[in-house]
Amino acid sequence: MKRLHIVGCPRSGTTLLLELLATCFEFDRRSRFDFSMFKAFDVTEGLLLSKQPTDILQLPALLPHDPSLHAICIVRDPRAVIASKDTTTAGYCANYRIWKACDNAARKLQSHPRVLQIRYEDLVCHPDKVQQTIMRKFRFLVFRHFFSRFEKYAKPDAPALQALNGLRAVEAGSIFKWQQHLARIKAQLLLSPALQRDLEYHGYEDNADWQQMLAEVTPQQFACHYSDTVSIPQELQQRVRLWFRIRQYTKRAQALKLQQHLSDWSGPRYTTVPNREPIPMVAAIATAPHSVTRRQPLSRPAPPA
Repeated sequence: MKRLHIVGCPRSGTTLLLELLATCFEFDRRSRFDFSMFKAFDVTEGLLLSKQPTDILQLPALLPHDPSLHAICIVRDPRAVIASKDTTTAGYCANYRIWKACDNAARKLQSHPRVLQIRYEDLVCHPDKVQQTIMRKFRFLVFRHFFSRFEKYAKPDAPALQALNGLRAVEAGSIFKWQQHLARIKAQLLLSPALQRDLEYHGYEDNADWQQMLAEVTPQQFACHYSDTVSIPQELQQRVRLWFRIRQYTKRAQALKLQQHLSDWSGPRYTTVPNREPIPMVAAIATAPHSVTRRQPLSRPAPPA
């Protein structure tokens, strides 16, 4: 069994990537929307596809314990992430704090052999090129369609359609939509000046010249799914909960590995006898020709008289 799990900051394109993989590659089972890697599928064979953005925070701790787990981490311009509106409320989905936490976790996995990092902007501008990169990384994937023709074959369910704002071809029209939310961007920049450094690190900006568009903008705070700060009791509670979840996951992974080893060794072993059907090895030994004899004990010379 192999599980390909998609992670990244919320609103980074994880839903789009899951639908692309499920449409354009062969698979055995998939999650319909967010499905944490802490949840087990009801199958133990084949290729499983799933996604849960914030699982990136726990991924570094789980990969060493589960060799069947593979991951794609998608990174997006933090300005676009924090400017993404929640379609069910009047607020925003994410902020710079959660983006930074996910980015810190992703940097720990840059050289991991079972993790691939891609950029959202590359995916929507050059979908087929990114698809080739994914196929080179994960050789077990079986091609069906090109990412660039995804909309002709995709069948997303209602939650995915809502997150995607409808079914359409992969296109780059949303890359600069953050410029429509400058009051939000300026408020987050004032709260977290390190945002500029991360923009330069990921190659989204060469310098701070882009901030000129914020000069006449009044910063404004908005409701958000994530708070801009986390209290110490909340952080301790999250760490304790995470410790128990990781422990439970590693136990399940070890049990699954043992089950697979036992299934590999269970059942009769077969051998081939000419002009006969395959029979169990024990029966083959019992019916072997009599020319196969036991080893005779060594003869010893008689002692001298």
